[in-house]
Amino acid sequence: MTDEFDRYFNDFGRDLRQADATQAPRRPAARMRLAVVGVAAGLAVAAVIALLPGGGGLDPVARAQAALALDGKIVHYAYSVHTLVGPERKSDPPASMELWQATDPLRVRMATNSNGSVSEFAYADGVNSSYDPKRRTLNRMTNVPESAAEPGAQDQVAMIRKQLASGVLHEAGTATVRGRTVVRLVGREVVKTHGWWMSMPPKRMVMVQTTELQYDVDPKTYAPVRLRTIERHPPFGAPGPVITTFDFAFYETLPATAENLRQLRIQPAPGTTVTSQRMPPQPDPDSPPQIGRRPLHVSKK
Repeated sequence: MTDEFDRYFNDFGRDLRQADATQAPRRPAARMRLAVVGVAAGLAVAAVIALLPGGGGLDPVARAQAALALDGKIVHYAYSVHTLVGPERKSDPPASMELWQATDPLRVRMATNSNGSVSEFAYADGVNSSYDPKRRTLNRMTNVPESAAEPGAQDQVAMIRKQLASGVLHEAGTATVRGRTVVRLVGREVVKTHGWWMSMPPKRMVMVQTTELQYDVDPKTYAPVRLRTIERHPPFGAPGPVITTFDFAFYETLPATAENLRQLRIQPAPGTTVTSQRMPPQPDPDSPPQIGRRPLHVSKK
């Protein structure tokens, strides 16, 4: 595992350097194409063109973006997750996820299996739901905006859509993944997070996190095959590097039939205990937290 990890780690850096060197002179044109594909009408046209032989002349980034377009159908996909952490290459327990999603309005359901622990999460009509089939408990939180939809925080495809639209990813040739030829896109994403140090008095902090990305797609459909991320310097002093691999089992779009729409909602077993609560007001991120003068938590009544 160590030799494989080191070889992949070195190849990843080489792909990034080569892609940066070859793509730099063409970035203005690439951004112009992405801007055209990024609008709603452009996405629909690109999705149709991507199905034609040769892709209608679209570059690999635009074709990958079109392949993930949300065009009124239900998106359904599944992937497994494997993570290696730190210089010792410690392996986290593998996990798998399956997701159904529709938009306008947003409805999404995710089923997860982490080391044998099965859970379901869903969002629809302003309600976040989490279901534990073993304990037969269903927890619902109401008054939730779409931006806080619980499954969305774990949706890797949504993250890929954002990176394709912003121009983070660019072409790096072809490769072989699980015995099949893929088109490889690579990039480097820098995210700044603003927060507060819990000191007296609280102090503003800015955390900068850099993630290297490797996204492999099918050369014909441009559907996702594998996503790999590297965090060389994880936040809060965590050991690095952290390399995470998302292997897609399939990616498909389904018509919005009554049966397929049922997949967007949790179907709890008979006898499930249901609890509900309203989402509390969220604190203003620009205001310092109250420390000392007010309690940091509210006691149960």
